[in-house]
Amino acid sequence: MSGFSEARSFLFIYETSLPKQDIELILEFAAEIKAEKKDVFFLIYHEFKKVPESVFVKSFDIHICKKDFNFLKQPTSSMVKRQCNMQYDYLFSFIEKRNTRLENFIRKSKALIKIGRKELHRKPLYRITFGSSERENSIEDFLKMAGNYITKIKIEK
Repeated sequence: MSGFSEARSFLFIYETSLPKQDIELILEFAAEIKAEKKDVFFLIYHEFKKVPESVFVKSFDIHICKKDFNFLKQPTSSMVKRQCNMQYDYLFSFIEKRNTRLENFIRKSKALIKIGRKELHRKPLYRITFGSSERENSIEDFLKMAGNYITKIKIEK
């Protein structure tokens, strides 16, 4: 059994349609994890047939789009399949609204701990969920709760 101190790799998943201030909060949270000498990777989804050429790709960023999935919205590109098979210690999902492609990716992912926001009326995707009754979709609240509990989580391999 191990936990945050032994964890090495983190995958953050979000869509480019998130508000800019939410993306900035996610990047700040990732910077705090990186400060602990952990690897943080970003899987960024674009709701287009292909990733726009204007996208600036930084190291540790994986940009995906509709073409990386088949007509059943299952992962098909070699890049997405490779990410599914990577055994990240933690996967953080910042999906705001239903996205079948990303949900299928998360289901297939071999990440040890999958963390996402509380989902009502859906088959659970995550091992751990956080939500607040006040502002149910607040990424800021989600990150505060995740930050408080992440060091208490134990990973069974």
